[in-house]
Amino acid sequence: MANQPKKYKKFVATAATATLVASAIVPVASAKSFNDVADNNDHKANIDKISDLGYMGTGDNFNPGANLTRGQVAIILANWAQKEAGKTVPADYTTAQRFEDVELTADDKLLQSAALVFDNEIFTGSNGNLLPANDITRLQMALVLNKAYKAVYGLTLVELAGDTSDVQIGDLDKIPAEQRDIVKALKKLGITAPANFDPNGKVTRGQFATFFIKTIEAEAPTPKVVSVSAINAVQLEVKFNKAVDESTVISSGNVINANFKVNGAALTGTNAAELSEDGKTLTITLGAGTWEGTYMFSTKKDAVKTVDGKNVAEFNQVVSYEDTVAPALLGTKTVNASTVNLQFSEPLKTKGTVIAKLADGTDISSLVVSNVVGSNIQLNLSNASIPVNQNITVTVVGTTDFSDNLLAVNPTSTTVVKGSKDGVAPTVTSVTPVNAKKFEIKLSEEVQNFAIGDIKVNGVALVAPATLTQDTTDKTKYTVTLSSAVSGLTTISVDAAQFTDLSGEDNTAFSQIVNFAADTVKPTLASATVKADANGKQNLHLVFSEDVTKIATGTVSLSATEVSNYVSSSTTLSFAAANLVPVANTSNEFTVALADITKTGAVALVKDASYTVDLPANIVADTAGNQNNAKAFAFTFTRGNDVNATKPSLDTTIDALETGDYVASNGILVVDQNTIKVKFIGDIDGATATNTANYQVSGATVKSATLNASNEVTLKLEANSNQYTGVRTVKVTGIKTKAGVVMNDHVTTEYLLENVVPVVTRVALTSVTQDDPTTAGTNEAETKVTLTFSEAVSVGVLDANDFELYIDGTKVTTGVTITTAAGATTDKVVVTIAGKALSASDLSKGVELRATSTIDIKDAAGNVTGTDKVVVSL
Repeated sequence: MANQPKKYKKFVATAATATLVASAIVPVASAKSFNDVADNNDHKANIDKISDLGYMGTGDNFNPGANLTRGQVAIILANWAQKEAGKTVPADYTTAQRFEDVELTADDKLLQSAALVFDNEIFTGSNGNLLPANDITRLQMALVLNKAYKAVYGLTLVELAGDTSDVQIGDLDKIPAEQRDIVKALKKLGITAPANFDPNGKVTRGQFATFFIKTIEAEAPTPKVVSVSAINAVQLEVKFNKAVDESTVISSGNVINANFKVNGAALTGTNAAELSEDGKTLTITLGAGTWEGTYMFSTKKDAVKTVDGKNVAEFNQVVSYEDTVAPALLGTKTVNASTVNLQFSEPLKTKGTVIAKLADGTDISSLVVSNVVGSNIQLNLSNASIPVNQNITVTVVGTTDFSDNLLAVNPTSTTVVKGSKDGVAPTVTSVTPVNAKKFEIKLSEEVQNFAIGDIKVNGVALVAPATLTQDTTDKTKYTVTLSSAVSGLTTISVDAAQFTDLSGEDNTAFSQIVNFAADTVKPTLASATVKADANGKQNLHLVFSEDVTKIATGTVSLSATEVSNYVSSSTTLSFAAANLVPVANTSNEFTVALADITKTGAVALVKDASYTVDLPANIVADTAGNQNNAKAFAFTFTRGNDVNATKPSLDTTIDALETGDYVASNGILVVDQNTIKVKFIGDIDGATATNTANYQVSGATVKSATLNASNEVTLKLEANSNQYTGVRTVKVTGIKTKAGVVMNDHVTTEYLLENVVPVVTRVALTSVTQDDPTTAGTNEAETKVTLTFSEAVSVGVLDANDFELYIDGTKVTTGVTITTAAGATTDKVVVTIAGKALSASDLSKGVELRATSTIDIKDAAGNVTGTDKVVVSL
């Protein structure tokens, strides 16, 4: 066995420790020799291995040529899922039938295995049947091995194999198209080798030994992120192939921002997070902004760990998401008799209007209190005027998600019912002391409106800072934390009618004498770890063996040994006791920022240096007043990097004085129809601030972005790109600090004037007046040209400086004055050329009116005509 793969050795080591509930096969100590397996048998090595692992072959003969049944394979794969992945036989395997042909009276081993493989989607059955006595085919075997691998390792053999486009299978046409990738994956991984797969062929016991051993010896997956995807505007799912340690991704209910990056910068802000029960799916809910757009999502190297302490591989993936899916009502959920949730397909931004009516049409909307709670609109029906056990039609109108998508069906209606009392009063069933300042209360059922003041200690109702906390798992259990310690015989009581069960029944009175025994055990340090907070700052977390409070004051000094660049030295670590703060929602954990800890000489801790620390006495005390003892070499930690994760943002005061149709205080200052300004707060990276791709104006094109020293960016719109006047969506995204931290997308609306330039569509020579030779000293010569524009225009105030006259390409500068005036209609302008009567000879040479830099003929939006040359002809 010395040359066996590591993975195989692991199976041998663990095979004896995990079994089916009552009757799994017990592995033998080492591979045995079967009477009917010759040394030259092609499958002998794998038969020995599968026997050694305890999955097959416990007698003297192995029967390598006998066909294997579907039921036998189900038992083998169920054992594998238990031993390697810790899967358990469902508790209801004797009461809930999974397959129609596996009766609850079946062999216990088969019954357990059937339940396990069904619940883990390894065998899904054929028309509801397992067909346990049927021989398994080669294709069926491929399908269940693919599913079993996922149940054990979190990804399928297809996913493990990757691209199989170049894998050749001779009889691929005999395999259903949707199952061909599975067979090709088996061949790529070396689980099967022949040129033809023979999908309908039977599988012998010897062949299965080889198939199975090669499957479990396929490259064990490195812990990694399998995929990242936005499931709606504010929620992102990160899927892992192995269960991850919750403490490396979540702290106090929020994602550990420093361990995840967008465009190279750690997340910031308060972002709720939830890890699935199997530890493989992390859902991150943004506290501000959305997951929309295109960006690089990454995990920090060696930051996220599996439950067995292995590092999840660094991960980078471009995520593109635009939320165009409208929220939909999925159904209702009764929270208690007077509280009902309307459940929607995604988190909601606004509830819109909620209308409630009884069956007879009576409007009771004013009696129903409604609020958005995540993906729900929660209805409070507790008002006494709302009747019980009657249908209430609830209609919601204008409900939106965080991308402002309206309901898929708007309005949407459903029916809810306010419940009545159930006739059973809730009671306190037990009180159990935990320590001198804490005890647990157990109730007969789940209740509502249970408050700290409902509980009396020796006849006195409790008040803050005493607390009452409901258990997150058992909703009938509560923990009471007192403001001061008690000891000896103590009366705990609750008066009648202080709270109700979920149907509204009042509680019964309760009183019990409880003995709070004297506590003489001193608290000890249970663990010391360094964790990054939501803003990327490193903190030392000290967890004690029981509930404690801080008693240290002034400066806390700790003797330590520093190891930096392989050099050891003695030092003293110090920090202000005020900087040692309790971690929220805990009673035995404290944290101090590593940036607040100095070493001898008030010098900052050295990056990448490790510190082995002596814990001094009297830092904390338990609820009975017992103070911790001093302990040498109590813990070791390493100083890493703090990350400045502050995101840049828009200064929304830049446009605070905007009036009229313009939207004030949204961070977008409208200068004119072609120009808007934004101003950033933060140490801005100029390259991203001047990248026009980071600015989007719906229906228009951003031509340029210019940054000045005050963090103001002037945005110029492409002329003629904004076709109409009105409210537009403006989005600013991707702006970074010089440290690479990316801003949250800033999305708002702004009123913009269209910027389509009026142009000349027609030129008419309307009159030519010759000079009267009889009037000496006066030149009456004059030419008038009428210009028709693409829209209504005004001539402005500089009407004598709009055009210059060119004949044969030469500017006429002597004796000519050119003025403009409004024409007969709003789209016409009359240009008068005084001092010059254009002749046929002039026109034949080419006559042009060229716009000057001071031209001010413009439309109602202020767009100045872009005409730079007007050709005058007959």
